[in-house]
Formats: sequence, C-alpha cells, structure tokens
Amino acid sequence: MVAAYWLMFRSISVHIDPVVMLSQAVANVAGILVPFAPAGLGVREAAGAGYLMTQIPDAGAALVYASMARAWSFCVEVIVFLTGLLIRSRLYSKD
Repeated sequence: MVAAYWLMFRSISVHIDPVVMLSQAVANVAGILVPFAPAGLGVREAAGAGYLMTQIPDAGAALVYASMARAWSFCVEVIVFLTGLLIRSRLYSKD
C-alpha cells in the first residue's frame, strides 16, 4: 500500500520521501482505533495530513493529498469487496 501511495503522489509531481508514506499505515491504524468515527472518517485524513506536513509546508495541500490517499484506499476496498462478492456468487451458484 505504501508503494501505491508513493506512486500516486509521484504521478501528480509531488515528491515525498517514501519513509513518510509509512505514515499512511499509521493513519489507517489510528482511524481503526477511534471508536466514535465510522471507518475512521476524518481521523485518517487528519493523521495523514499531520505526517505529510513534515514534507509539505502548506496545510491545505497536505489535507488534499491525505484526502486523495483516503479516496485511493476506498477504491481499493470497493474493488476487493466486489471481487469477494463475485467469488462468493460463483462458489455458491446453483448450476
């Protein structure tokens, strides 16, 4: 996942140290651990933006990039869910 985030940022000409991209993993864990936020909504973005601000001085840009990372992970989760649904329907189909 870290490599995917790093490549995503490189594709929009944002050069971030790959080690800082590990912060997205920390942000994901922070989002899971917070019980009051459904799916860590807002928590992941805030934690990710906080870590990204070590490389990007503009807080607004860091928040936009953290939100892009969240959208990216959401798309991956939807693809995994749909793949699982397809596999399940094929396994349990009545042929």
